[in-house]
Amino acid sequence: MEKYKFWIILISGFITPILIYLFPVDGGGSSIIFTISVPFFIIIALLFAFIYKRIAKKTELKWKMNSAFSFFVLSILFLTFYSFPCFDRNNLCPCEVIYNSVKVLSKYDQIKFEDILAEKKPSNYPLIVVAQKKYKTSFPNKIYYINYEGKETFYSEKFYAIYFRNGKIFSNNKNLKIKYLNNDIVEFSEIYNNEFIEFKSIKSGFINMPKEYKDYYNNGYEYINLNKEFKDFNVNIRKEPEKDITKEYGFYKFLYWIS
Repeated sequence: MEKYKFWIILISGFITPILIYLFPVDGGGSSIIFTISVPFFIIIALLFAFIYKRIAKKTELKWKMNSAFSFFVLSILFLTFYSFPCFDRNNLCPCEVIYNSVKVLSKYDQIKFEDILAEKKPSNYPLIVVAQKKYKTSFPNKIYYINYEGKETFYSEKFYAIYFRNGKIFSNNKNLKIKYLNNDIVEFSEIYNNEFIEFKSIKSGFINMPKEYKDYYNNGYEYINLNKEFKDFNVNIRKEPEKDITKEYGFYKFLYWIS
């Protein structure tokens, strides 16, 4: 074991790139990692490894060598996890992601189908991924996320989802009325904060309707964004690739596999 300790300390300096692969990085954190964190920890690990090698040559006391080894490795690990970019509390740090994932798995029986429709923000990823696995046989064909943004506050006032499955349309918004019109048109409506909100799609999903929506964007890779203005609210309709969480982050790929 002793002959590997030098290399263990050295390799511990390369944990940050592994964390980038495993976990979401907040905001501009990727650039910070690559320009500052990665070089810094490689240099620190290299320095610690040679210091340990020098200590090991000068003493035969195993407890001193083990203490030095533990100190160097644990110091690098602590600094690595502590410095990992997660400035926004919506974006959890690696230890929090693991902790929350364990909590979600421990309450597996309480996970509902509606948890698939939770807002796709990093703090919800563990719940969404486990729900996707639990209800994989009844997964919707398409999911659209609806957000009412206040024109004066610019904050999200209401969030819900509309999903299409086996030719039928559903929503986790219990107040939303879904009405099938002629010519394959579907109308969605509700009264929210004394304002009548109404927008349309076709039976297979939301498409570009110039008279209905102010903006329409489709990047050709399952990302669609539409906007419609009302008196007090801007309504945003968004569709994203539903399996992107497990494709982009190694930890969530593992979480999906074990759940």
